[in-house]
Amino acid sequence: MKKSKAEAKIVLDTRRIRKDGTYPVKLRMTFKRERKYYSTTYNLAEQYWEAVNGENNRGENRKIKLALAAIETSAQSCADNFQNFSFHDFESAYFPKSVKTRDLAEIYTQYIDQLKSEDRYGTADNYNSSIVSLKKYKAKLKLTDITPQFLKNYEKNLLNEGKSVSTIGIYLRPLRAIINKAIEDGNFSRDHYPFGKGKYQIPTGRNIKKALSKEELSLIANYIPSTGSSQAFYKDLWLFSFYCNGMNVADICHLQNKNIQGKFIIYQRRKTINKYKASPKYIKVAITGSIQETINKWGTRNSTPDEYLFPILNHSMTAYEQKKRTKEITHNLNDNMKTVAKAVNINKNITSYTARHSFATIMKNLGASTELISESFGHSSVSVTNNYLDCFDNSTLEHFATQLSNVLK
Repeated sequence: MKKSKAEAKIVLDTRRIRKDGTYPVKLRMTFKRERKYYSTTYNLAEQYWEAVNGENNRGENRKIKLALAAIETSAQSCADNFQNFSFHDFESAYFPKSVKTRDLAEIYTQYIDQLKSEDRYGTADNYNSSIVSLKKYKAKLKLTDITPQFLKNYEKNLLNEGKSVSTIGIYLRPLRAIINKAIEDGNFSRDHYPFGKGKYQIPTGRNIKKALSKEELSLIANYIPSTGSSQAFYKDLWLFSFYCNGMNVADICHLQNKNIQGKFIIYQRRKTINKYKASPKYIKVAITGSIQETINKWGTRNSTPDEYLFPILNHSMTAYEQKKRTKEITHNLNDNMKTVAKAVNINKNITSYTARHSFATIMKNLGASTELISESFGHSSVSVTNNYLDCFDNSTLEHFATQLSNVLK
């Protein structure tokens, strides 16, 4: 009689989609028609799963494919060593250590590699900053070391070093996400969850007002930079952000000609594009004369639909190079706007975020509802439907966009 054999296989577990639109990649063990699934720490969207398993994969995709193949091979080898296979014996042999006792940096590294494989370099940088800070505070951290008291001591140490409350939040939110993922994968007990009421709560920085007044915005709009200076481009880029619902610099850089549809710019935020892969959300911006002037002056409007609207990025760049270029543009914009502010006697630190905050404040003062402003930002809330582009008709969007444009005249 032929002996039954256990089979190991790496699969994309599409039974339940995650909040970010990805599915967990799991090791599936099959024995006598019974199946059990085990986490691999990888989570991929379906298109990335296909790319990883494609014949012509490169770079990070190839690294992930090799890593997953190694897991499958080692699991199969472990299963083949049993004279009489059982899932209990396999688990004891193949998982001699719980994920809870693994080095925290190792868990971070695996997730950072996954983020890079999905071209999410900005998020990867955030996680890297988090683990670097945690390792500096205590080397060889384990997941089980993260307790409410540890977090309170860590926060106190950072405050003593002069770090701001906002910085502490930036470091700890990735850690909280790592622990949430471990719980979701069944590798950490919810009973030991260190965050929340009565345990440790991540501090929130004070919301310091950064909006400019109408008078200050007019000073910037009417300022004429010296001929040939970089201020001309960056001033116009900053105002473009303001007029376009406070559009983020990364979103401006990634705009393509096809995003212009009739009288509107319609796009997805780079920050949340992965979060809403399963149900894409779009932001609609009414094109006013001020917006069109910037496009005519600096844009590539007469080129192909897939060409970037502004000559900042190009398709020959890798995702990492595009991210680096976007950071450079943001840095240059902030530097140039400091110079502009000084030239027009505005004693405020004007950054790319100031344009966004000023947009919200001016719109509110013009009488726009909170729902419309939230929609313009691309925010999600219980009061706004998923298909929020239909919440307000085009005439309403055009009405407020025109008022916004007239404010500075």
